[in-house]
Amino acid sequence: MRMTIRRVAETACRPPRRKPAGRGRAMRWRGYGTVLAAMLALALPALSATTAGAATTAGAATGASGPGVLAGLTLVPVNAAATAAGPYELVNSAHDRCLDAVASGDGKNGDNVQIWACNGTSNQEWYLPSGGSGVITISGEIMNAAHGLCLDAVASGDGRNGDNVQLWTCNGTSNQVWGGGLYAGEITNDAHLLCLDAVASGDGQNGDNVQLWACNGTSNQLWLS
Repeated sequence: MRMTIRRVAETACRPPRRKPAGRGRAMRWRGYGTVLAAMLALALPALSATTAGAATTAGAATGASGPGVLAGLTLVPVNAAATAAGPYELVNSAHDRCLDAVASGDGKNGDNVQIWACNGTSNQEWYLPSGGSGVITISGEIMNAAHGLCLDAVASGDGRNGDNVQLWTCNGTSNQVWGGGLYAGEITNDAHLLCLDAVASGDGQNGDNVQLWACNGTSNQLWLS
């Protein structure tokens, strides 16, 4: 009877055995990782083959290849610059005379622009921002064919009626950007929102000046190409 009591007491006093912390959990995660790796090994080759086949099919359909094609899709530039059309004569509706880069000028910055009897020479020919026709439908530079200089609303002007128009090295600034106006045939300067105007006080003779003036739809502001 004493022995039995002693053994029970000894057993009760012993500290319980502890299992290694996390050992079972680590084994379970290791098993899951093995299964996942096996599944990926089976799935990836099939996925790669499907993607390559789709890209090849799309590329063949578009007829495109190279660095501009991504997974069979052709990359298209946005807002591509329009190509200048021309050259064209710009004939003033009021006087039936052409916009003319002064022939006596040597093609330097500041050469004046006037109207003159149309004669087919290159100083009366202009490249227009028309997107492929002789009608100005978009904004852009107007470049003289003889000198390669742009139609320019004098930058030092303050955008008032009577500011002069000249030739100047093309630079893309707003005083060289021209677009269509409210009336068909108007040519409007983007910097000042004034129209290209054959001086109304002129009598339609060779050498009459061209200027900026508030757009009003009168024939001395209408130009035909």
